[in-house]
Amino acid sequence: MDRNALVTRVASLASRLRDAGHTQMAEELGVLATQIRTSPATWLDDLLTPSEAAQALGVSSVNTVKRWAREGRLEGWQVGGRALVSRRSVDSLKQAREVERQQEFERELDSALAPFTATPEEIAQELVDESPPGRTPWRMNANSAV
Repeated sequence: MDRNALVTRVASLASRLRDAGHTQMAEELGVLATQIRTSPATWLDDLLTPSEAAQALGVSSVNTVKRWAREGRLEGWQVGGRALVSRRSVDSLKQAREVERQQEFERELDSALAPFTATPEEIAQELVDESPPGRTPWRMNANSAV
């Protein structure tokens, strides 16, 4: 949603609240609409999706980013049913020990799961590499009688 559409929706909501007799809420929304209208043009550009935030933090878990937003470690908002976090809060969290612990946990998890993520070709090659020398029991050598 662009800035003008957002300002229009907030102003419309303020008008409906004023008509319903909720003047204090209507005034607060009017102030908010003015702040949105006059704020720097990049304020929406400073919001990241959880996926973008996870990439910026060097973690793979989008759910971890969402949890950190719920817990207040990241500034987070629900916008149109979509979770967003501020770039500023992501940048300030980058050096936190908590992010390092998450990165370490994910490395250990990847290492532990590595044997289970092999392709069928890799598994077959590993079996060939590890099989003892000798002949297969169903093959007869040329000197054997049938």
